[in-house]
Amino acid sequence: MKLKITITGPKVHHVGYRPFLIALADEFELDGIGLLNTEAEGKQAVRIKAEGDEDCVREFEEAVKTKRPDGATVSGVKSEPFNGRVPSIER
Repeated sequence: MKLKITITGPKVHHVGYRPFLIALADEFELDGIGLLNTEAEGKQAVRIKAEGDEDCVREFEEAVKTKRPDGATVSGVKSEPFNGRVPSIER
């Protein structure tokens, strides 16, 4: 299963979100993850592309919605199906 998740908020950059998400991806045994700091709707955003077993991806998605690194201020988390390439977690 592949999923694209976008985390938005006034403070999601420079708080260690990408290392935090890589650790979560490893915890939930995802096959691949891609991360990008960007902007969405005038706010800071972290875009995640995740791939793995459906149960693992769903558990990862739930963790992304409920956990965050210290210092992060999140205003929204949006998920949608994704069909593109996802980098291997081994990279």
